[in-house]
Amino acid sequence: MFHFFKKKKSLRKNISPSITVEPIDWLLMIKLYVNNSREAQIKCVLESDTTILIGDIEHVKEENFNKGYGSAMVEKLIQFAKENGYSHIYGNLSMVDLDHQERLYHFYEKFGFKITEYDDQQGNYFGRIDLDILSPAEPEAIDSNDCISNLQQCNN
Repeated sequence: MFHFFKKKKSLRKNISPSITVEPIDWLLMIKLYVNNSREAQIKCVLESDTTILIGDIEHVKEENFNKGYGSAMVEKLIQFAKENGYSHIYGNLSMVDLDHQERLYHFYEKFGFKITEYDDQQGNYFGRIDLDILSPAEPEAIDSNDCISNLQQCNN
C-alpha cells in the first residue's frame, strides 16, 4: 500500500531581504526589500567627497522594527562609504528618539559610532553620532605602543 503525503506549505517563507544603494546627485538612498516590497529605508546626504550625513531609519510598517533591517542597511551604508572613499559618517540624535535612547545608543555603538550628547538641546537634536572610516586599501593606524614590536613598519 502506498501513502501519499502532501508537504505542508510554510505560512512564512524564509526570504532574505535585498538591499539597494542608490546615489542620486547629493542624495543616497539605502532601501531594503522583502519579496520585492520596500520595507525600510535610510535617506542620506552626500555632503562632500568625504562625508555622509545619515538620516532616519524609516520602516514602512511598525511590525518591521527589531527584525535587523536597520542593521543590514547601516552595514550596507558603511560598505558603500569604504568602497567609495568616504572617510566620515555622522548623524543627529533627534528628540523623538529620547524614549528609546538606550536602545539607540546600543544600535550605533555596535557599528563603532561615537555618541556625543549636547550640553544644551540644539534645535530638535540632543546629540550626534560620528563614525570615522578607513577605506579597504588604507592600513589601520599603528599604535605607538606597537612600534617596539614593529620597528620596521614604524620607521616607514
